[in-house]
Amino acid sequence: MFTLAILLATLASAYALPAFTHSFSIPKIIGRNEWNPSSSFTHGDLQNRAESDSAGSNSLPPIYTQCTTPDTVALTFDDGPYDFMYNISDTLTANGAKGTFFVNGYNYQCIYSDENIKRLRYVVAQGHQIASHTWSHPHLENLKDDQVREELSKIDEAILRITGLKSSFLRPPFGSYTESARSIAASRGQALVIWSYDSGDSKPNARSPSSVREQRGVYDSYVNGKKTGGIFLNHEVYDTTARELVPYAVAKLKAAGYKMVTLAECLGLNAYQGEPIPVPPSKDATWKC
Repeated sequence: MFTLAILLATLASAYALPAFTHSFSIPKIIGRNEWNPSSSFTHGDLQNRAESDSAGSNSLPPIYTQCTTPDTVALTFDDGPYDFMYNISDTLTANGAKGTFFVNGYNYQCIYSDENIKRLRYVVAQGHQIASHTWSHPHLENLKDDQVREELSKIDEAILRITGLKSSFLRPPFGSYTESARSIAASRGQALVIWSYDSGDSKPNARSPSSVREQRGVYDSYVNGKKTGGIFLNHEVYDTTARELVPYAVAKLKAAGYKMVTLAECLGLNAYQGEPIPVPPSKDATWKC
């Protein structure tokens, strides 16, 4: 059987990692998800639609908006892979925290670039989670079913090729989805994940000092209110997120005693489907955007 330990060793050798690479921690052994649609979950205030949809479709996985494992929070990062993935990953790791990266295939950059292959393999080797954010970051509500299938299959194929892993989760861009898109994701073994708290790091002028203070305030409010179960939406493509927001948020949550874990761990589920597969020693001409 091709074990996860062998996979991580392969990832490290298939593409040489940057000079500052640390010793790697091994993520939990991966198994196949077993959904329990009848389970009840407490959703965030902004997710009334997700709550209603989940309650009305018992044949589909729930739409997750909040952690269910006590004392945990999930820091999630959308829209990469991008230049600041290393910074965020290292900040988390240095503080004993784990994060989840919802990646695209061709949004800010092409997922198949040599540098992005290294980035993805690096964060997986550090024990962070990789999950789907579609191929090109569209509004799923605007797509036909065949287009949705293509968006999901292309990003799933890329993640599988690069890391040997098949994600159990999909975050629809903009939090936008249809019941048909949700059903298509479920047929691929994936549940939808939204969020309970938006840091606001992607809003207009979000890089301004006043906006960064507001983003930090999201975490201040959470900690000061002694809230629980937070799934936080951040974006890995902004330097202020990587260099100012994440270090602040991690320190704040850590000091308050919250355990920052992967999305899968905060839900008590498996991050990936099935067993990992071997990754090829090099990419070929089909690895393109």
